[in-house]
Amino acid sequence: MAGYLCSPCPDDNITSLVIRGIPPAYSRWLEEGLLHFFYPENPLFGEKTGEKLPVEGRPQEGTFYTIYLGNGQEVPCRHRNCRGIMYLNNLARGRLPFPVFINLSGDNLRVPDTRKRSNLNAFQVWQNMYIIAQQMTPEDSLKLLKLMESYWNDLPKSQNDITTWYYVICQLVRNVAASEDTKAVFAGQYGNLDYIERKGSDKKRNSLIDRTVIWARRNHTGRIVNPVFRLLGAKSLTQRFIEESMAGKRPPDKMEQKMIGLLTDCYRAIIPQEMQIPLPEIRMGTKQDAEADPLCFADRITRRKGRGWHQKYMLHHLIFCESDLTPDAFEASLVKVMDAMLQTYGSARSNRMNVIFTELGALLINHPELIEDARKKWIQCAETRKG
Repeated sequence: MAGYLCSPCPDDNITSLVIRGIPPAYSRWLEEGLLHFFYPENPLFGEKTGEKLPVEGRPQEGTFYTIYLGNGQEVPCRHRNCRGIMYLNNLARGRLPFPVFINLSGDNLRVPDTRKRSNLNAFQVWQNMYIIAQQMTPEDSLKLLKLMESYWNDLPKSQNDITTWYYVICQLVRNVAASEDTKAVFAGQYGNLDYIERKGSDKKRNSLIDRTVIWARRNHTGRIVNPVFRLLGAKSLTQRFIEESMAGKRPPDKMEQKMIGLLTDCYRAIIPQEMQIPLPEIRMGTKQDAEADPLCFADRITRRKGRGWHQKYMLHHLIFCESDLTPDAFEASLVKVMDAMLQTYGSARSNRMNVIFTELGALLINHPELIEDARKKWIQCAETRKG
């Protein structure tokens, strides 16, 4: 810290500071000290890439910014992750991990009420970056987003993790997507992006996301970003995994359709109408495919019911294999269909499912003639198919 006395001089619109009596060995420290102030001639600054200034003649209420790119010069800082600087009201206050020098001003900033002018912590830097991101134009947002490219796949590590750059990235993406012009520019430069959905409260969907991650490690070579980039044209890897998983499954042939139709007819006749859901697409696959959880590719639907919310799964596919269509497999295949359709109401471990399965047993007992008739037709079809 240097102390000095000030003396008045005529106003010539030029600001100058002359300090005498400083040893030459200290000149390096003085030069570095000048880097802590925001001014266009700062040696760290390159091209100006964005600006929002107050309208002339109006009170400076709101949030304003000026952004310069770095010029490749290293920031003199002992902190490893410091490639840029956040200035508040022209004074360096925070470190940035990307080569951007941004000066912020206005009433909405999160600034400690102190004269010490201490460095902002990571949370305060994030807060102010997010406040500014909310004010930025689509054009400026696109430039800053490109500079933060190494953080495009940032996700919160926990529910309370707000030091990640994920939220700032999300706001910048929303800004860019608000303009068709900037959206088209981004798509032209980054047209091959993919994303994996974030996990939520749906355990079945979370299991599918885990399987997608494992699959992507072996089969995907493109760029993965966080899910908000779907607003800019990024494709869902989860959907691609589903499509490729179903690609090798063939539709049932004519005789197989007839046999499966006997099972679905029993379902319609036995299960009360109010409990029925639309039948899924039937596919033929391997035994391993047929033994997979039928809800692994299902969507959870939430609807309002009375004073609460009612959730159930919408089943899209049901996989059969050759062993499901043998003459002696009727009972097992019928239970398979019933079990898969009723699981849409919840997990097999839930109390509701225990009640439903108990009712299913009673329903099956009350329809012996229907089931026996379907079993005889099944055997005839299976033997004809086998022959």
